[in-house]
Amino acid sequence: MGGKRPPLSGLILIAFLAVSPAPAQTVPPPPPGSSEGSGAAEVFPPRDEAEKALLGVARFELSGEAVPDTYLGDNIARLLAEKIAEIPAHYVGDPERDALAAAAVAAARRTVLMSLDDLQSRRSALLFSGSLPHREPAGRASLEASIEAARMKLRDLDLLNPRDVAVRRERMLVFSAPKGEGELLLPPAIHPPRAAERAGVDYLVHGTVDAETEDFFTATAYLYGTFSGLTLGSARATGSRGDTDRVAADLFRGLATAVAGRAWAFLRVSAEPEDAEVFADDVLIGIGEGRLAFVAPGAYQIRVAAPGHHSREETLELAPFAVEERRVELTPMDPALLRVDSDPPGAAAYLGALRMGSTPLDLSGDGPSQILRLEAQGHKSLALVFPPRASSSRASSARDDEARAEASRDASARDGDPGPYRLPRDLFPWKERIESKRKSFYRAFGWFVLSVPAPVLLNGLYQNRVFGYLQYLSGPSPDPRVARGMAEKADFLYHAYFGSLFISGSLLVNAVQKLFDYIHTGEESQRHPERWRKD
Repeated sequence: MGGKRPPLSGLILIAFLAVSPAPAQTVPPPPPGSSEGSGAAEVFPPRDEAEKALLGVARFELSGEAVPDTYLGDNIARLLAEKIAEIPAHYVGDPERDALAAAAVAAARRTVLMSLDDLQSRRSALLFSGSLPHREPAGRASLEASIEAARMKLRDLDLLNPRDVAVRRERMLVFSAPKGEGELLLPPAIHPPRAAERAGVDYLVHGTVDAETEDFFTATAYLYGTFSGLTLGSARATGSRGDTDRVAADLFRGLATAVAGRAWAFLRVSAEPEDAEVFADDVLIGIGEGRLAFVAPGAYQIRVAAPGHHSREETLELAPFAVEERRVELTPMDPALLRVDSDPPGAAAYLGALRMGSTPLDLSGDGPSQILRLEAQGHKSLALVFPPRASSSRASSARDDEARAEASRDASARDGDPGPYRLPRDLFPWKERIESKRKSFYRAFGWFVLSVPAPVLLNGLYQNRVFGYLQYLSGPSPDPRVARGMAEKADFLYHAYFGSLFISGSLLVNAVQKLFDYIHTGEESQRHPERWRKD
């Protein structure tokens, strides 16, 4: 036979590998974002529904190396940032919308490509792992189906019209400030796209300051859009070094439309009184003063309301780029007086903790609801809610306020006079009441009499201690420690004397009060002997 025969050990190894089953190749689970997982469903079809947009303001670059001009870049940029902060949102225009849609499609395409690459790698690992194709039919078929689905998604993305991609148009502006850099970003050293990319902002405001003469300079501001890759707006203003506020205001007026993304309008409404609430389309925009800053032009329903005043409503048509101010003075409502009477008359009326007088009396019904309490001798006290109607709402309309005021003014005409509030008569006759007052007086006077000996006794002990202390000090070689102990005991008796004197005086005042109450009850029994009867 021709050729060299292989060794016997090699033939045995080849035969063993041919008949031995290869270890089963387990297909790993698809990673997140692959075509087999839920990630593909999240990115396809692509959408851009971001609710916020990051806006950064960079320091303005200076032309020249004059040291006096170094502060202008920061100063003008900070003033401009404060004014731009008043713009609440950015409206995405058509060029930006197409760019955002294209970016969403590109992001979805990258995700599908990554998923496809992973699927192909897993298929290759399965084919070249040593397993025979018939040993992994299910895993291979699943991979082939996923690969085909990913390729179909790529074809769909290539054929997708960016106009069909959903993009949120209105986005809230959020300022982005790097840590350690205060409120401003670093100026773009190379060009705005790289600076915006490094700062991670969607919009970048940057500019330059050029020295014209020794005293005057020209500032130029630009608004760069990261997704569109375009300069969306620019503004230029000239001024002196002491006029940076006006320069920043001129730059803002030139950039405001680009930052807002569309035509805007500005409205300030000041109200009188100061606690009046200002509403725009039923949304509270301020108290005392409300502002609609850089909103879309159009009609707005403005309403001003305050408690105790007639509300005012007005529809304002804000033209594009209009800056308007309105001052609204509300007219106070006529006070609605409500008659409060009682049976018996002459009852003491308390509104909250304040005594208002004796019935009959007229009270204003325009205030908030309080507890009205009526008290009369020989009768139980009566508590009720006053005024007997719902309090006016702070957000009420002018028509509702008028209706409530009219209802308060002629409540008696519509409902009729309900008559005086009847106070329930006391359950105790005059004899029992007088006896109760007499016992109360005797009890209080007895406590006072019992307290009188205490200050007298303590005063005597104090005088004796002081006399003994003085005698001890006048003797030969008094001991300071003994003298100090005697002085401390005298001080204790002194303070105890004044404490007992205060308690005795308080008991005397209480006894006198009970005496007057006892006398007053006896006089009332003679003036109104019929009130003791039960109802």
